[in-house]
Amino acid sequence: MSYNLINQFKKDNKITPKGILFIFMLFVIVVQSAIIIYSNLFELEHHLGFDASSAYLQAVEIWRCKSLVPSTFALTTTLGLDSPTPLAALFYGITGNIFLGFGIANIILDVVIAVIFYNLLKEFKLSAFEIALGFIFLLCPFMTRSEERRVGKECRSRWSP
Repeated sequence: MSYNLINQFKKDNKITPKGILFIFMLFVIVVQSAIIIYSNLFELEHHLGFDASSAYLQAVEIWRCKSLVPSTFALTTTLGLDSPTPLAALFYGITGNIFLGFGIANIILDVVIAVIFYNLLKEFKLSAFEIALGFIFLLCPFMTRSEERRVGKECRSRWSP
C-alpha cells in the first residue's frame, strides 16, 4: 500500500516536488504524534492547573468509590463524564499513577479521534496529500504549550507521593 502511495507522486520514475513535500508531511505527522505520546506519558504532571487538578482528583475518586458519580466528589458539571476522566480512572487503578493513567487515556482518545477523522476524510474522497495536510492541522492544537505548565511547576509537590 505505501509503495502505491509514493508511486502516485512519481513522474518518469522520479519523485516529484509534491511527492517530496508529501514525504516531509508524513515525517511531520510522525514527529507530532511522537511528541503527543511523549508529552502524555512523561510530561503530564507538569501541566497542572485548576481544571487539570480537578480532573485528576475526579478520576482518583471514581476509582476509589467504583462509581462514575462518586458521593465524595461534588460535580458541578458532567464535563468529566464525556472526557478521558472515566478511562483515566481505570488506568489509574491499573498503574497506581494518575498522570500515567490520564496519559494513556488521552492517547487512546487521540487515536479514536484520528481514526474517525481519517475515515471522514476518506468519505470526502480526498487525496493522500490532502489527508496528510488535514492530519497536520488536526495534530497542531496538541502541540501548543499550555499556561498550566508554568502553574504545574508550583503545584507539583502537592501531587507527589
